[in-house]
Amino acid sequence: MSTTADLPGGEQDHCKTGPAEHTYAVKPSFLLLYLKNILLSRYNTNMGQVIIPGERHGLCCQLAAINKLNLERWLFYPGMRFGERHIWWGNRGLRISPHEGLDLCYYRSVDSSIMTLSAGTLIPVLHDGHIVRIVDDFLGKTIFVKHARQDEDNRMLYSIYGHVIPQENLVPGLHVRTGTVIGILASRSKKTAAPPPHLHLSAALLPEDFSPERLGWDMTASEAKILFIDPLPLIDCAYEMHNCPQV
Repeated sequence: MSTTADLPGGEQDHCKTGPAEHTYAVKPSFLLLYLKNILLSRYNTNMGQVIIPGERHGLCCQLAAINKLNLERWLFYPGMRFGERHIWWGNRGLRISPHEGLDLCYYRSVDSSIMTLSAGTLIPVLHDGHIVRIVDDFLGKTIFVKHARQDEDNRMLYSIYGHVIPQENLVPGLHVRTGTVIGILASRSKKTAAPPPHLHLSAALLPEDFSPERLGWDMTASEAKILFIDPLPLIDCAYEMHNCPQV
């Protein structure tokens, strides 16, 4: 479920590949999450990443395996990573607020071809948890999963999957296990300058008594009780940065 990719904005020949950056993380670890929580304030990406070498068996490998992707590493362009301000599709520009997640779309195959995820790509869940909320977004729907993991302030870990079509039997209250397919990537919107199919992945810490009814895209920029954290170290991801022109 992938196709050969044109680079964002159609600038196949204008994007220059910088030195590859590799990040390898172990299976999602609450110790890692806790350390990130100590280091990061909301949308702060200036601190150094906490990286724990280990086997590659996280969400990225699960996604590649179940979709039979010939994936060697992910490619990120300005605006795709946590906390960045640029829009990476269309005419680009600046976001209203820093990116609260990570966009998975482009990857390099083992034969060095640049590929992109396609509509219909199967999406696995990061870790054991319960489906707590499903809401509309501008490409499909967003799924909120609550995990049985807490920090010292009793905040719960949530993972958030945007721009997907949920499985038919996926409803709030359903328990899911690590790697369970919870949906597929939604198709590209017919609207002008819409991004290609991609998975928006966020990770957040919320109070244990936070009401699921309050979960949604309208709360992301203003809800003081929500602490977004960089999901990249949690998903076991080798990656490479491309330095496309920034608007």
